[in-house]
Amino acid sequence: MNTNKSLLLLLVWFLFVTSVCYIIPYYSNDYRYMFIEGTDELIDSVKDVFVSQYTHYFTWGGRTPAHFIAQLLLLSGKLVSALAGGLCYILLVYLIYVHALGRLVNPLRLKFVPLLFIFASLWFFLRAYAEVVFMLVSSCNYMFTTVYVLIFMLPYRFSFSEGIKEDKGILFALFMLILGVLAGWSNENTSFALCAVTGILCIYNLFYKKKFFLWQLSGTLGLCAGFLLLTLAPGNVVRFGKMGGNFNYIEHIQDAAIIFILTLVLSIPLVIAYFYLFTRIKKANLELENKHNLRGIVYIFCVGFASLAIMVFSPNFPARSATPFCVCSIICVLGVYFILEESGIKICSNRVTMIFYTIVSLLIFITASNALYGTHLLHSEDYHRDRAIRALSEQGVTDPVVASYNVQPSRYIFVGDISDSRNYFANVHVARYYKLNSVLGTCHVKKNTFLIDLSYYQDFKKTVCLLH
Repeated sequence: MNTNKSLLLLLVWFLFVTSVCYIIPYYSNDYRYMFIEGTDELIDSVKDVFVSQYTHYFTWGGRTPAHFIAQLLLLSGKLVSALAGGLCYILLVYLIYVHALGRLVNPLRLKFVPLLFIFASLWFFLRAYAEVVFMLVSSCNYMFTTVYVLIFMLPYRFSFSEGIKEDKGILFALFMLILGVLAGWSNENTSFALCAVTGILCIYNLFYKKKFFLWQLSGTLGLCAGFLLLTLAPGNVVRFGKMGGNFNYIEHIQDAAIIFILTLVLSIPLVIAYFYLFTRIKKANLELENKHNLRGIVYIFCVGFASLAIMVFSPNFPARSATPFCVCSIICVLGVYFILEESGIKICSNRVTMIFYTIVSLLIFITASNALYGTHLLHSEDYHRDRAIRALSEQGVTDPVVASYNVQPSRYIFVGDISDSRNYFANVHVARYYKLNSVLGTCHVKKNTFLIDLSYYQDFKKTVCLLH
């Protein structure tokens, strides 16, 4: 019965994520990556994707694996990309479960309560949820990369909990080398954290435990190689050069420190849960017999925290960059829960657990229904805008003005609309897609990312902006 409920839960979330990924409109970056980099030609084949990413590496940035996936999915169409998004989300949930448990488990036999905890925690604590999960290019940059980073981390995590005593051979070492390159070539903050923490772990194993396996060496070398490919991409220099010379680093660090603290504040429930559960472990004297597992949890936490902390020194600190921190925090909380559960210690009564998860499920249902309906409205507005632009274009209008979306950006609804400025990033790429001189929206909605993260439910009767 427990297994059936888990499978139903996985199916419901897969269908929900896939549905929203399918109906969400394309936005600025989506339109941008529909083109072969450096040209005005739309991608028409896998060969075009390779050509585009080669040029992209030298003219814009080094996130080649993420953007390769993005362009491949854009080429494949909405249905394929939506299914890929839904599958990737379920795989993310499974990897969180496995990392927390410290060993592989049959994906068809996951326990219901831990599974519901993962879905609920991602829903309520993942910053910029809609952008990270539903928007195609952003999901490739953050959700997809987090998945293959977690896959890379599995052997290191298992080496703690299972106490691996022998090497796994040359083929596995080669596999870890390749996976390490991909993990290191993901995105800057995650790659830095993974290199730093995994490197320290390897030094610890070499000099303190006197055990250092070939796969650990090859994985770490691959990780460092991927990080160098990412950060030393010539395109990074070109892109930073276009940011202008008025960047004030002191002011930025002050603002970034505030964003860092606010991100931690939003994660307070997870922090409280972790310390409460860890206190229960100490009271039950379970530390010693679970020391290896707890060290594995510390490894996960250090990667997540370092990925967030390093963003204070980054020229840009978007909310979506907190994804690895959120995922690692969920793993840590669930990890200490599993230690207590496998020791036969109940966290709370079945009745309290049922009441708590009933309330949580109800909140998810209300907010998810609101998000699905809001995204459907966006899809409808985008459909009518597309028809209007094409009709105006056929009439010879090369600088059309179209109505802005009436749905506001919120935690679960990502809106990357055009503005009332022809030079705005989104306007440039939408005009490029429709082969126009320019395209204008009727207004520009200013976004406050922190307030957006606190907007769980939206009233669609409110007008976002009035026509000029």
